[in-house]
Amino acid sequence: MSEQMFYVAEDPDQPGAAFASCVDRPEYAKSTAKDIADWLRRGGIIHRVNGETSMKMLSAWTTQPLSPTAKAVLDASNCAGSRIVQLHIAAAIRALVEQTLPDLPHPHAPDPTLFGARIDLGGWIERQHLRSACLSVAHELEEKE
Repeated sequence: MSEQMFYVAEDPDQPGAAFASCVDRPEYAKSTAKDIADWLRRGGIIHRVNGETSMKMLSAWTTQPLSPTAKAVLDASNCAGSRIVQLHIAAAIRALVEQTLPDLPHPHAPDPTLFGARIDLGGWIERQHLRSACLSVAHELEEKE
């Protein structure tokens, strides 16, 4: 008995990763042809592969690649691809942000002081942008598999 084959639609923006797959069986020929036509319209590169390759390609695909910043953080861990490590890095980023860039009240709030010092609006805005950028990397690492 021969190995079951599949058609996959490789994402041209993510070589080696497929965004769709279907089984190659005669009884599904019409449905398969419609699927493949749709994949081609979406820019997919069609391959006929075995089941193991199909699963590897499907699991390698992400809906949106990580941003360059999040990818650099993950690559620096030397554990890219490990979901557990990815979640630990996100938690570490969040802890670092909370310790070094705590959420401060707006300068126009009733008591806009930190340790008795007044916070200027420009510094507060810059701090909020930095805090937001760091937390967005943590959020992205938590959300992307």
